[in-house]
Amino acid sequence: MNQHLRFLFLLPLILAVNLLLAQNTTTFNFTGSVQTYTVPPCVNEIEVVAAGAQGGGGNGGNGAVVTATIAVTPGQVLQVYVGGQGACPASGWNGGGFGANANGAGNIACGGGGASDVRIEPYALGNRVIVAGGGGGMGGGNTNAVAGVGGCPNGTNGNSPFGQGGFGASVNAGGNGGPPWIASGNAGQAGSLGNGGAGGTDPCHNVGPGGGGGGGLYGGGGGGSDCFASGTLGGGAGGGGSSLIPAGGGCSQGTNSGHGYVTITPVGLGLELVVEPASAIICEGESITITASGADEYTWEPAIGLDTTTGPVVVASPEETQTYLLTGENEECSDTVSVTVTVISLPEISVIPTEPGICPGESITLTASGAETYTWSPATGLSATEGASVEASPAATQTYSVVGAIGTCENETEVTVSLNDVPVVTFEPEDPKLCIDGSVEITASGGVAYEWSPATGLNVNNEATVIASPAQSTTYSVTVTDENGCSETAELTATVLPDPDVDAGTDLEICPNTGIALNGSSQTAELFSWTPEDSLDDPTSPTPIASPGQTTTYTLTVTDENGCTASDEVTISVIDQNFETITEAVICEGESYTLPDGTTTSQEGAYETMFTSVLGCDSLVITNLTVGLVYDLNEAVSICEGESYTLPNGNTVSQAGNYISELQTVLECDSVITTTVTVHPLESTLIEAVICEGETYTLPDGSATEVSGQFVFDLFTQFGCDSTVTVNLDVIETIAVSIEASICDNQNYTLPDGEVVNQTGTYTAAAGSGLCDTLYTIELIVFPTFVTNLNPVICAGEQYTMPDGSLVSQSGNYTFNFTSVHGCDSTVQVTLTVHPTSEVNIPVGICPGESYTLPDGTEISEAGSYPQMYSNIFGCDSTVLYNLAIFPEYNIDQTIIVCDNQTYIGPDGSAISQDGFYVLEFTSVHGCDSIINLTISIAPTFSATVIDSICSGEQYVTFKGQIITQSGTYADVFQTPSGCDSIYYFEITVLPSPKSRFTASPRVASIYDGPVQFFNESIGHTSFVWDFHEFGTSTENDPVIEFADKPGFYPVCLYTWNEWGCSDIGCAEFEVREEFVVYIPNAFSPNGDGINDLFFVQGEDIDPDHFSMRIFNRWGQLVFSTDNLFEKWNGSHLGTSSHFVHDEVYVVKVIAQSASTQEVREFVGTVTVLR
Repeated sequence: MNQHLRFLFLLPLILAVNLLLAQNTTTFNFTGSVQTYTVPPCVNEIEVVAAGAQGGGGNGGNGAVVTATIAVTPGQVLQVYVGGQGACPASGWNGGGFGANANGAGNIACGGGGASDVRIEPYALGNRVIVAGGGGGMGGGNTNAVAGVGGCPNGTNGNSPFGQGGFGASVNAGGNGGPPWIASGNAGQAGSLGNGGAGGTDPCHNVGPGGGGGGGLYGGGGGGSDCFASGTLGGGAGGGGSSLIPAGGGCSQGTNSGHGYVTITPVGLGLELVVEPASAIICEGESITITASGADEYTWEPAIGLDTTTGPVVVASPEETQTYLLTGENEECSDTVSVTVTVISLPEISVIPTEPGICPGESITLTASGAETYTWSPATGLSATEGASVEASPAATQTYSVVGAIGTCENETEVTVSLNDVPVVTFEPEDPKLCIDGSVEITASGGVAYEWSPATGLNVNNEATVIASPAQSTTYSVTVTDENGCSETAELTATVLPDPDVDAGTDLEICPNTGIALNGSSQTAELFSWTPEDSLDDPTSPTPIASPGQTTTYTLTVTDENGCTASDEVTISVIDQNFETITEAVICEGESYTLPDGTTTSQEGAYETMFTSVLGCDSLVITNLTVGLVYDLNEAVSICEGESYTLPNGNTVSQAGNYISELQTVLECDSVITTTVTVHPLESTLIEAVICEGETYTLPDGSATEVSGQFVFDLFTQFGCDSTVTVNLDVIETIAVSIEASICDNQNYTLPDGEVVNQTGTYTAAAGSGLCDTLYTIELIVFPTFVTNLNPVICAGEQYTMPDGSLVSQSGNYTFNFTSVHGCDSTVQVTLTVHPTSEVNIPVGICPGESYTLPDGTEISEAGSYPQMYSNIFGCDSTVLYNLAIFPEYNIDQTIIVCDNQTYIGPDGSAISQDGFYVLEFTSVHGCDSIINLTISIAPTFSATVIDSICSGEQYVTFKGQIITQSGTYADVFQTPSGCDSIYYFEITVLPSPKSRFTASPRVASIYDGPVQFFNESIGHTSFVWDFHEFGTSTENDPVIEFADKPGFYPVCLYTWNEWGCSDIGCAEFEVREEFVVYIPNAFSPNGDGINDLFFVQGEDIDPDHFSMRIFNRWGQLVFSTDNLFEKWNGSHLGTSSHFVHDEVYVVKVIAQSASTQEVREFVGTVTVLR
C-alpha cells in the first residue's frame, strides 16, 4: 500500500519564554509610597498587570485593569506606584481627587481612587509607561451617587442625582468638574495630568457635596454640589480616570475593587531564541527538520524521535504527538521554547463492497470511508474520480485505486470490480416429452435462482427442477440468475404425445384348473403388461395363457416407444364343475405308500391324480404324503465316582458303560439312542516340603507360611470331581558363627560369601554347602601403615644423618621401610635440601668528586670491586661484591632543525621555537650535572589550497591519489627535505547532476500501432538531446517516432546537461511486438464434401499452452469445447459421432494468452453452420 504524506507547517514564530534564572512574578500591593523593581539580568521584556484603585464609598467606581508587555533593559530600575482606595472624604493615594466634606458623616462625599502606574527614569508623570485609571468617589448627601469607573482608555462619567457628576478623563485631558445643582452651589474641580479633581462643597447647607475624580493618565472631574437643605439631595459623583495602554496591551474597564495592585513578570531574555517551525503537523511515518537560532548552545528534550539532542538543527520523527523543550544558552543568558510536533495518523481506507462484481451492462456504487477526501483512478468506467462514492461500470474486470486524505495525510487502497459472465443455461432433458395426463421432470442449470413462465402445468416456477404437466405441447421460458446476480433467459418446449391403441380381446369361459390363451393386440405399442399376473404364464406377452382359479378380469396395459400407455379389459369366467379332494398320509422312513391311481411311492410330497367329471371338467385328488424320520443317535456323558446318570429312556446308571434306549418319534417311527457313560474317580495328593528358617512357602491355595505343620486343602479336578491335597511342611534352623579378624590398611579381607572388604566394621555373610546356609558375623579391624615425611635443610659442605644412621650431603628424596607392632609396613620419607652459599655482584656509581659508603661504613671514591660478607636467609655464608663506577659529566654541542609549526622541548623541559644558540643545564640519567650547547634552526613549512568542483557521480583524485566523491575540504601532506610537513588543501564542491528520465506511450508497441510518443521527465537539466540510433536524434521535449514495422528491441537514449556542465544519460530498449490477435471465422459447412468442413481459429502471438475455446447454441448450451489450439470442430454435438448440430448461428468464446507479454484476452464471435 502506498503512503502519500505531506507536511503542513505553521508560520515561524519567535516565542517569548520565561527567564530560567528569574521567572517569578513580583506582586506590588498598596503601601502608600513609591516601590521599585530592578530588571533581572538577561531580561529585556516584562509583562505588567496594573489595576487602578476603587473610589471611596459603597458606590465608588472600580478601577481599570491594564495588561501589557514592556521592553526593558537588564539592571534597569522601575518605580511602581500602586493606587490606594479612596476614603470619605480623603482621596486615594496616587492621584485620587478629594471628596468634599459635609455636616454629618452620612453626607460626606468620598475621594477618588488612585491610579496604578510604572515609571522609568526620571520617574515624572511624563515617564509613566503604563497607567490603570482609578474610579471616581461616591457623591455626598443621602443619594450616594454612583461614581464613574477607570476607563479603557477613557474614564466614565459620575452619576448626577442633583449636583452633576464629574466627567470621565480622556487620554488627552482631565475630565471636567460637574456643575452644581443650582448656580448657588459649587462645581467640581476639573481633573489634570495624573490627578482627579476635587468634589464641589455645598455652600448652601453643607449637606450635598460632590465626590472626587479618580486618578489616572488624566484624572476624572469632581462632582458638583447640591444646594438643598432637606429631603432627597446629593452632590454628583466623581468621574473615572483614563488609562495608558501600551501598544499591544489589553484593558478591562472598571473591574478592580479595593486598592490597586501591580504585578511584574519577566518574559523576555537577553537572547532571542527563534525556532522554525514553531509547531508542525506531520503525517505518521514522516519526519521534520527543526532549526533553532539566536543562541550559542542548544539542548533538546526529550530525546524521543530526535536524531540528536544537541545543536541548532534536529530531525524529529516521533511516532505520536510530542512536545519538545529547547533550551538555548550564551555566556550569560538562557532561553527556553517548546515546539509541538503533532503526528496525524494515516487514514485507514476501506471500500464497500469489498469484493464487488457486476454483470455486463450494469454498474455498482463503490463507497470509501476512513478519510475526508477521496481520489479514484483510473477514470475508466467511473462516474467521477472525486468523492466518497462513485458509480463503476467497467467494460472488463478493473482494479481501481482510491487515495484517501485527512488534511494532507494520505493513504491508498485498491478494489477490484469483477465483470462477471452471464450464466450458460442448459436443460436436462434437452427435448422433454410427456404423454397425455402425464408429466416430465425438467432440470435447468447454470445459476442459483430460476424463474419459469408460463406457470401453466408446472408444480413450481421458481426452482431449478420443475415437473411439467401441460394439457398440450407448451414452450417454457426460464430466467436463470447466477451467484453473481447475472441473468440469462432460455426456452424449451415440452411436447405432449398421443396415447397408443389397445384391444384386450373378447370375454371367455373355462373349466376350473384349465388354461386359455388371451388375445390382446395394439398397432402402436411396443410393451404389453397384463394384471393380475399370478395366473398368467407370461404377463408381458400380448397372448399369454391364463389359468385363473376363479372368474377373473384381466387388464392389458400397452406402452409405446415414447412411454405413453393405454389399457383395455377382458373377463375369463371359470365354470364351477371341477372337484378337488385332499388326502393327508404318513409313512415311516423305509416304507412305501399306494396313491389313488394305484402307483406306489416312498418319497414325501404332494401327489395329484386327475379324473374327468361327467361335465367334462377335471377332478383332482391331492395326496400330501409325509415321511417320518427314524433316528439312531450317540451321546457321551461323564460323572464323578459316586454319582448317577438318567438315560433317555428314564433308567438311572452309575457305572461306566454303553447303554441303548429305544424310543418312538411323534410320527410313531422307531428311534435308538446309544449313551456312553464315563465315571471319573476322586483324587488325594500328599506333598512333603522343607524350607530354611526365615523363608516362606506358598501353599496350594496361594497363601504363604513360614512355620512347620500339616496343611489340608479340598480342591476340584479338571473334571469337577473332589481332590484333596495334604502338605507336610518342615522348617530347618539356620546356624550362626562369630569371627574376629584384622588386616593392614593396604590389604583386603574376603568374607565367607566371597565379598571383599577393607574397612573396619561388623559384617554379616551367609554361606554353606548344606540345605540351609550358615550365618557368619565378622568383626574386622584395619590397622594403619605409617608414612613419615622429613624435610631437613643443610648448607653446602655439611652432612645429614638419615633414620638408618647413614650420612648424606646431597639434596634428594630418601625412603626407609620398617614393620609396625601389628606387622604392618611403615615408611619414613626424607626430603633433604642443601642450600648453597651465595656471591652477589651489586653495581653502584657516583659522580666525579663524590664518595660511596659501603654497608660496613667504609667510604670509597675510586672505581673498583669491594667485597662484604653476610649470612643469607638460610643462615649460610654469602659474599656481596660492590662494583663502583664513576659516572661522567656531559658538555655536549648539538644542532637541531625545528619546523616552523613545531616547538622543541629541551632536556631541561624548556620549549624553544625560535632560531638561536641556547645553553641548557640539566641532570644526566645518573644524576650528574651536564650542559648542552644547543643551536636551533627553524625550517619553514608550506601550504596551498586548490578549489575545484566535480559533478555528482564523478571522482576527484588528489596529488597523493585520494579519491573524493563528496563535498568537503581534504588535505594531502608532504614532507620537505627538512622533514617538515607541507599541506595541499582541496576544497571540493560536488555539483548536482541532472537525472535523465523518460516514458513512452504506448510502453510496448505492436507492429500495427503506428507512431510512439516519448515524454521527457528528466529533472535538474537545462539542455537535452534524444538519440534514437538508426532513427536519428531529436531536441523536441516529447518527440514522436515511427519505428520499423517488424518486431524487435530498439535502443533509445536521452542525454541531459545542467548549467554546471554536469550530465546524465538514460537509455532503454523499446520493444515492438507482434500483434496479439485471434481470428474467428464466421461460417463453415460440415457436409463432408472436403471443402470448409472444419472450424478452427487462427491468430498471432498465441500461447498454445494457455488457450481455451467454447461454442454455445442460441440457448447458451455448450456444443463444443477444447483447450487445444490446434483441435478443429466438425459440427458434432459435444464430440459425439452420431449427433450433429443444426444449421444455425453459434457463439464462439476464446480465452487466450499472449506468448510474448503473457497478456490474457477474451475474444467473442459467431459462426454460422451451413450444410
